Amino acid sequence: MSYRSGFVKRLRESRHLPAITFEVADLPEDVVALVDAHLLDLAGIYGDPEAGDPIQYDQLRIEHDQGAVEIVVYNRALLLFMTDSEAVRRMSDRRIRLIDLRGR
Repeated sequence: MSYRSGFVKRLRESRHLPAITFEVADLPEDVVALVDAHLLDLAGIYGDPEAGDPIQYDQLRIEHDQGAVEIVVYNRALLLFMTDSEAVRRMSDRRIRLIDLRGR
């Protein structure tokens, strides 16, 4: 599992954001359960890269036994404020948990 997050002026700059990588063996069981139960079905792109300047970029890539799932969210803060998207709320909640784990 890898996670990239940051602000960029142009989308092509997003590939230069540092990736935080987690091995499944290093994740607590509750996080693995959250991923399995709440994130694998959210693959896709959410938000509008044109909605903010700079662009807030979040990418979560989860590799599992059936392949890989990628979730990209543009301008997450605006999206959370302007919509009632369950998918974006779930992604944001799990994002906070991953950031907490990074600090360990």
